[in-house]
Amino acid sequence: MEIFERIRRRDDELHQILVEFFPWTMPILDLAAAPRKTLQVFLLSMAKIDFLKSGIFDLCESDNPYAAKVLYRSLVEHHAQFMYVWHRYLKAHNDDAAEEYLTFYAWDEYLKYGKDLKELGARTGCSSTETPYEVLCQVIPAVAAHSPKEIRMKARQFAFSEIVRFLREQWKSNKSSGGSIPDVVLKLPLLYGELCSFVHGGPDAEHELMSMKDEAERMEESVRLAQLSWQMSGSIKLLLLLVLYQFDKKFGPPFNKVNSILKSGI
Repeated sequence: MEIFERIRRRDDELHQILVEFFPWTMPILDLAAAPRKTLQVFLLSMAKIDFLKSGIFDLCESDNPYAAKVLYRSLVEHHAQFMYVWHRYLKAHNDDAAEEYLTFYAWDEYLKYGKDLKELGARTGCSSTETPYEVLCQVIPAVAAHSPKEIRMKARQFAFSEIVRFLREQWKSNKSSGGSIPDVVLKLPLLYGELCSFVHGGPDAEHELMSMKDEAERMEESVRLAQLSWQMSGSIKLLLLLVLYQFDKKFGPPFNKVNSILKSGI
């Protein structure tokens, strides 16, 4: 379809800018003043979101908006986590948010996975006397300096509901915007709730599936999802360039190019 070809062409334009500026990021990481862990999180977030975006493009183009929404929900969550770390970095200009993401959020995931393994072991007669926390302390000694409760509390800041609350507070306290919260931020919980049904196989998703009988309506929804995914992926590149520009002004032209493409749309 012509519309998807146009979306992919516009996405290719953004990708070519990425190819241009990405090699310049390596010297930045070597600077003593550079927020290495923050940039690591930003670069990995950009890569993860680009993978999700490409998957959404493929599904939308193959007339599969249902599966595209499953990936889109994940993209929304990835994007929100990026925005949380980005806002905290702009406010404090340190690696604290990235450090907490790379440690406590990861450790919490390990503990949850360990709990599932322990429960499975108990059911199959292969249970261990050690707790997931004790095992994790052996694998990662630094964990022992923090209690399981502290790890859970630190990791909770990256939960979607907490991120939305944080973003709202950031906009409320933003004097340049007059404390006005953008509609996109206000509607995040509703959007996330609607998309969760597709991930978990809820009745709401089934109802929408039954309503997707008309090909034209499915196409309209597929185009909408593809465009939103393109915009969110592009915004990550734009915000990354804004941070990189603080360390090297040659990131200015790529920033202007990305900004121009996003403003002109599909």
